[in-house]
Amino acid sequence: MQLIVTNGKKQLKDNNFRIPANKEQKFLFEECVETDKIIIKNKQIKYIPNTGWIELTVGVLEKDGEYHSLNPSITVVEGEVLSLEEKFQGGTGINITPPDKTIIPNADNAIKLIKEKIELSSKLMGIKNYARVDIFFNILTNELIIIEPNSLPGLTASTVFFQQAIKEIPSIMPLQIIETIIQNKIEDNSGLNMAFTAKGIVRICGGKLLSGAENIKINNFSKDTRTIKYDDMYAAIKGDNFNGNQFAEKAMRKGAVGAIVDEDIAQNVLDKYEDRVIIKVENTIKALQDLAKYKRDKYNIPVIAVTGSVGKTSTKDMIASVLSAKYDVLKTEGNLNNEIGLPLTLLKLNNHTAVVVEMGMNHFGEIHKLTNIAKPTIAVITNIGTSHIGNLGSRENILKAKLEILDGLSKQGKVFVNNDNDLLHKFYIENKEYNIITCGINEESDFFGYDINLNEKSSNYAVNINNTRRNISVPIGGKHYIYNSLIAVAIGNTLRVDIKDIIQRIEKCELTKMRMNVQTVKNNILLINDTYNASYESMKYAIEYLGNIENRNKIAVLGDMGELGEFSIGLHRKVGEEVFKNGIDILITVGRDAKYIAERLKELKNNQNNIYQCENADDAIHILNNILQEDDAVLVKGSRMMKLERIIDRSFIY
Repeated sequence: MQLIVTNGKKQLKDNNFRIPANKEQKFLFEECVETDKIIIKNKQIKYIPNTGWIELTVGVLEKDGEYHSLNPSITVVEGEVLSLEEKFQGGTGINITPPDKTIIPNADNAIKLIKEKIELSSKLMGIKNYARVDIFFNILTNELIIIEPNSLPGLTASTVFFQQAIKEIPSIMPLQIIETIIQNKIEDNSGLNMAFTAKGIVRICGGKLLSGAENIKINNFSKDTRTIKYDDMYAAIKGDNFNGNQFAEKAMRKGAVGAIVDEDIAQNVLDKYEDRVIIKVENTIKALQDLAKYKRDKYNIPVIAVTGSVGKTSTKDMIASVLSAKYDVLKTEGNLNNEIGLPLTLLKLNNHTAVVVEMGMNHFGEIHKLTNIAKPTIAVITNIGTSHIGNLGSRENILKAKLEILDGLSKQGKVFVNNDNDLLHKFYIENKEYNIITCGINEESDFFGYDINLNEKSSNYAVNINNTRRNISVPIGGKHYIYNSLIAVAIGNTLRVDIKDIIQRIEKCELTKMRMNVQTVKNNILLINDTYNASYESMKYAIEYLGNIENRNKIAVLGDMGELGEFSIGLHRKVGEEVFKNGIDILITVGRDAKYIAERLKELKNNQNNIYQCENADDAIHILNNILQEDDAVLVKGSRMMKLERIIDRSFIY
């Protein structure tokens, strides 16, 4: 017995059925139909005897590329037996949901599994607006066979799924349909939870397979032999001070499924690991980028890309926290926001339904490359400051570099900006062709924060959402985190996250480590660990936060700010002005350029009291040991190159 698919309609062919006049599209259907009768147990479920298979229908809604499936429905008939002819030529059924738990073991889990797979496969099928998807589900094994999508009258149905299958393989078993299409047509990477194959990687990257079978599957990628896991694919990255190709053998010794390299591999290594997938490409970094771009293109889901001079990581964390109330979110881990980190993040796409990625840059063209890999549906620019001004020459050029994020933005994409930033406000005023959503606390904005209350370890404000006042609590102090949370609130609202969930997820958000990590430690000292990085703007925000703390002796330990070039002296001196303006009691500077912070403060105070200049972190630790007192508030902040976390890790503060 065979299933015939033609023009989006489905029939069974046997001796009693008429054959459609148009061209037949045939699929073997032997596993599911072993009799010419479908038995109705308890007058509820169409059940194929002795197999565990039942037939279900799932409604799928599509809007703006997002898919939502309804609960699976089971056809209920009035009689005990429905012939195949009756079933496929109309029948007398009505739909009931959810499935009967007396028939389907663990029905709730089955429903969840079915809905997840249907939503993911709907993207592959290209379903638009609405479709009913017919499936067979095995209540014994949880196997799922997707038969076809059927449209409602006047709406678009897609038979792409089956047209591709027929084109590639004229006759195919239902249980093999999805896997074969993906492997042969879409290289194991359709947006479903499928792996790359060695053959697919070679084709996508233009590489050469040196060893291993073409059909070996690769699920995960790693560039670090210290953290690589069993069955990961090792990507050998070359840098200024290291060559990952030299560690390919080590990676396979630790269980890697293989390696992508851009140098020759010794023959004895190839012989030793002949069962592993070893692929040589022209450039491993570009290969990762090509694979990530290929994979991202298979997902029709919201992708939010975040850039800006400061606040990228915390804004990303808040957005991901808010969206996780509705979506299965993949986000950039830590600070993996460059030409290597972003592809590695996207290659982790699995059954995710939303992505939040961070995009950093040092020079022109870098964000252009990243955004054309990630293809965001939403772009975020947190602010334009002076980070990397030594490379780019002016804030206007920094704006130009950040705006490269729009190069990969979808045509219907939205741009969320900090409207209180002077250059972004100007961009908003002058570029009405973009769909720009503004957030701010000074300039009139789409999402405007007011009634602001700043505390030691939190901030509170109000914002009007859909003409209703909502009170937001941010679990981190500092005005700058109000901007970040406003953007997260705005994006959550845009993607239809329930407002109660938005408020709750902001309140419970956890930030990446070493970013305004405020905690009370020994002797009731308030420690502000903001050691991950520093620019003039982030220094200014952190010093303002410290200055607003009441009833504590305020100590700032400040290190060099990097990549400022000819602007370095002037910007460090401006930080000294912020220290003076915010009434910081004790200043300790660490590094060659940070001394200009101290010099400017001395000029403004007209004395050197409580100002210490250190060449390294060890000197700063020694000073802290001698001056710290109970109830002090201590800010530690500097650029990544300064590694000022050593002051926290090795001092007596803990």
